[in-house]
Amino acid sequence: MELISITHKEASAIMDNELVNRISEGDGSLDPEYQYLGIDTDEGLIGFWVVHYTSLTTLCIHINIIDRFRDEYALESGWFFLDHVFGSIPDLIRVECEIPSCYIDVLKFTQKFGFKVEGIKRNAVTRDKKLQDVQILGLLRSEYNGRS
Repeated sequence: MELISITHKEASAIMDNELVNRISEGDGSLDPEYQYLGIDTDEGLIGFWVVHYTSLTTLCIHINIIDRFRDEYALESGWFFLDHVFGSIPDLIRVECEIPSCYIDVLKFTQKFGFKVEGIKRNAVTRDKKLQDVQILGLLRSEYNGRS
């Protein structure tokens, strides 16, 4: 497994309908200002990370793995990515993400890596024509213990 830089257009091209519905409020477009890291495996690109800095020491992340590859690669991709960013970015103090509250499976998945709920953005996104809260989760470098 390796992370390769891809464009937002390349990331859009590998999204299936399930990913489009999960990560967007309709059009499935990706922000060209963010960085996209393709998750490259022996099976080709199986998904991508969206990353952008919110401060000098904080990286906001979002993993997107094509549904048919999640069971096999989701956990491995998460550990690989966190090991990579904490191992290669010395000034990185925290990693954070935002997850709509309706995705309980994603919240539980993220907490397996040690992320902690830090707050809630009330009625922040629409999913299935309903307003949803968004959970803000964070992981500090000092809390990250790898795969332990």
